[in-house]
Amino acid sequence: MRIRAARAMGLLDDPQAQDRLLTLLLDPVPGVRRAAAAGLGGHGKPSSLEPLAQRLEEERCVWPLVTVATAWVRCGGAYERARSSLEQAASRTVVTVYGPRKPSTTTETSARQLLHWLARALFPELGPEETPGKGQDARSPRELRADLLARLAAKPHAPPASIVEALALQQHPDDYETLAQLRGEGNRRGETTMLDAFGLHGDPRWLPALTKAIRDVRVAPGRGFAWRRLSAVSLGRIGSPEAAKVIAQALTTEAREFEGKPGAGLGIQYPVRSLLLWALGEIGADHTAPTIADYLGDISGNAMGGFYLPAMGALLKLPASACHATLTARLRSGDDVEAAHALSLLATFEGAQAAEAHRLDPREAVQTVAHALLAEGD
Repeated sequence: MRIRAARAMGLLDDPQAQDRLLTLLLDPVPGVRRAAAAGLGGHGKPSSLEPLAQRLEEERCVWPLVTVATAWVRCGGAYERARSSLEQAASRTVVTVYGPRKPSTTTETSARQLLHWLARALFPELGPEETPGKGQDARSPRELRADLLARLAAKPHAPPASIVEALALQQHPDDYETLAQLRGEGNRRGETTMLDAFGLHGDPRWLPALTKAIRDVRVAPGRGFAWRRLSAVSLGRIGSPEAAKVIAQALTTEAREFEGKPGAGLGIQYPVRSLLLWALGEIGADHTAPTIADYLGDISGNAMGGFYLPAMGALLKLPASACHATLTARLRSGDDVEAAHALSLLATFEGAQAAEAHRLDPREAVQTVAHALLAEGD
């Protein structure tokens, strides 16, 4: 698999491997871009700063961006620049029938959450609410990883979740075996920690375990809810298009088997489907655009106001070429809200002028969004 190959390449300390990793920063597969950034950060060469700076500006998927920000600091870039890029990504808005909205509010990717992962990767010694001091230098990845492994070895039967998390965030390929062993020794609470760690680590060899967890309908409602949410997030973090079928099936299963059923209260308040849609955006599989677009008109499917917002955020992570035909069809024949949100996304891809033809659209929602887009473009 190309993600694993990119991760292995990050261990090679030679100029050709470095050049190849720089090329892979532009790969169409999010997981490959994430692996390339992790490899460059592991070597910490200042020569990587310019291409990493470009990715800080252009990366649309969350976990490649978090990894690019981490690599930027490890290569000598300013922490504040990395912090600013994550804050900007979390604050991006889309025009909806309700006005400008942030997709990050429905997918657990607020600025605070992204900055938490950045700080945990670079400064795991800090507490959950602490932030790095000005001028505080991050330790080298090799030194940091060695310390984390030593701390785990000191507590082999009761590994602190914070240390497991920090080790996973180093994304070192050799830690696959370490995490697998920790999982084998864990209990139910430990399984929650490990499902989260799999995505933080980013190795595609975790896909079978995450697939099993997200499909398991036999576990108790509360635990099953937590496991499905964590599995959805981790599948997205790994960024492999191979997970597309699993995630698409889980969208259907979640609605049919869990939402509205006894013990599923949390699934209504904090729907797993929002995270599954987010994950489809993060894995970057072009053919998923129609599946995601099916939710563009959903304004009442859950207590958070429907699924249209995570769907819009997910589609914006796919290439414009993968979305154009689907969005054009939904604009032409979808219901009012679906068509309006399709227009909004088309304008984001193609520019506000895409809304000009719909200034007098007979559908009120479409016309409202068209005027908002044109005003935004002035």
